[in-house]
Parts: sequence; structure tokens; C-alpha cells
Amino acid sequence: MLVFAALLPALGLPVLLLFRPASAIATLTAVFVVMAVAFLAAVLPSGRAVWGLLGIRAAGWRWYVLGTLAVLACSLAATTLVGAQPQGMRDLGRTLRADGALLPALLALALLAPAVEELVFRGLLFGWLEGRWGGRVALVTSTLVFAAAHLEPMHVAMILPLGFVLGWMRLRSGSLLPPLIAHVANNAIAVSALYFGLG
Repeated sequence: MLVFAALLPALGLPVLLLFRPASAIATLTAVFVVMAVAFLAAVLPSGRAVWGLLGIRAAGWRWYVLGTLAVLACSLAATTLVGAQPQGMRDLGRTLRADGALLPALLALALLAPAVEELVFRGLLFGWLEGRWGGRVALVTSTLVFAAAHLEPMHVAMILPLGFVLGWMRLRSGSLLPPLIAHVANNAIAVSALYFGLG
């Protein structure tokens, strides 16, 4: 975890400063690629032992189906309660529609982003915390860090309950795969809604 935390700014700042991605999607893609590289550099020296830490194991089908439905319902409820889209999401929606960039957005935000976020927050961070202080600490802390990483206060408020449900799935199923699938489904729907102006 400490290796990842040190590598992330060391790799990310030069990439963003030197390459200056040309669009919002390119910038977000660069951020998640840097996170993925830092993650791999942190976990690869551990070899196969890291699979257990990350929770890469099978789970019953109900976790995938019911868990995904629970995440989608939670996301809809949070969006309804907040009552407005965060400015960043509105800006992203306008950019997607202007560029006609649905496919790149889906690849970056509905596949790459959930995969990296789950591996980092409910894989590496959750597993590290659970091994030291137990599942409840891992659930609460990983949820708060995941939400805070979205920066914009309104977005943080919307993401917090979603992060809790994803973390609860990770804790109760013992597997990272159900929250990963649910996260992909949620982001795919959210990106599509932004693109078609439904959000």
C-alpha cells in the first residue's frame, strides 16, 4: 500500500505535466493508466500471494446479480436525493456529446476506471486494512477514501453510499469480482446517460 501511495504521484505528475492530454477522456484515461501501473508495481513483487489479499476469487451467482441490482438502485437513489448533477459530470456529458466519443468513454470510464478503482480501493486498500484491523475498519475506511478520491463535494456525496454497498459486497462475499461487475454496470449506464443527455 505504501509503495502504491509513493508511486502514484511520482508517476502521475510527470505524465500529466509533460504529455498534457488533449481531452477530458484522454486525461481520465491517463490518470487510470498511471494508477494501474502504480498498482502493478506495488503488487507484482508479492507473486501469487497477492491474489488472496485482493480477493480475486469466485463468488456465488447471487452476488453478481443481486449485488449489481443493489448498486444500481443505490446509485439511482443517491442521484435522486442529491437532486442535481455534479459540475464535473455535466461538463463531461457536454464533452462526450460534442466529441461523439461514446465508445472511448465506455472503454475508459466503464471498463478501465472500475477495474482500476476496484483493484486499488476494494482490492489492495481493503485487503491491507482487513488483514491488520478487520473487516469493519476495511469497509469504512476504503469507502471514505474511495468517495474522497472523487474530489468534488457533490460527487463525493453521491459516491459515498455507492462505495459502501460495493465495500459491503466485498466484505460479505469475500470476493472482489461481484463489486467489480456491479461497478462496471453502474458506470456503463451512467456514461450512456451522460452521452444521451438523460442524466
